[in-house]
Amino acid sequence: MPFDEEGARGVIQGGDPLLSLRWQRVEDAGAARLAEVLRAARGAHRVEEVDLTGCAVGDAGVGALCGALEADGKIKSLGLGSNAFGDGGMGLVADLLRRSSTCGLTALDLSGSRATDAGVEAVAAALAAESGGCGGCGGGCLALEALQLSRSTRLGEGLGPGAATALGGMLRRNGTLRSLSLWGAGLGDAGAAELAQGLSANDGLTALDLGWNGVGDEGCAALAEALGAGRNETLRTLVSGEAGGYW
Repeated sequence: MPFDEEGARGVIQGGDPLLSLRWQRVEDAGAARLAEVLRAARGAHRVEEVDLTGCAVGDAGVGALCGALEADGKIKSLGLGSNAFGDGGMGLVADLLRRSSTCGLTALDLSGSRATDAGVEAVAAALAAESGGCGGCGGGCLALEALQLSRSTRLGEGLGPGAATALGGMLRRNGTLRSLSLWGAGLGDAGAAELAQGLSANDGLTALDLGWNGVGDEGCAALAEALGAGRNETLRTLVSGEAGGYW
């Protein structure tokens, strides 16, 4: 489906809180033009959610959007699932999360990207820097509450030990995130154990999706230990197993 640029401009200049361009071929050039319109609006719009799922947006397009969002405090939700960006785009998102004190994002979908472990580690590190009184994070410290990293690596590749360790470390330090989806990220038992270490010290997360991660008995035991004996009293929903079983 071609990019309906005029329709997007109409939404931004009108009063609709949702700008949905799902599965339109926005691509990098369209994302850059969209970012220009957002910057020109200078926050004088009512858009709170931007959905760019499946819009063929690459690293350059993500960079343009991040530049617009840095100065826009009204957009709360950004959907970038199933796009063409990789580690470069993930790094730009991480920079936005780390340094911006004006961006108002509370929900972010980065699922189905072409990123490797390095991109996921960059986002995790940025979110780990949010907590603890903003020490060393340049005053950005966004209150991101929902993050989707489902199937977050290139097709056929799961998250490696470095990414799992980074995500576990993020959970130890971040107290604002409420929902984290890692569906189909290929974590396995070792990755689940890394997350479990983070969960044992986390006091904010209420929902975690680990479905289709190949987590077996060892990983489930680590998660159970992390959630037992009063170590974690906030998590209410944990999805696990290949069929998405609930705990």
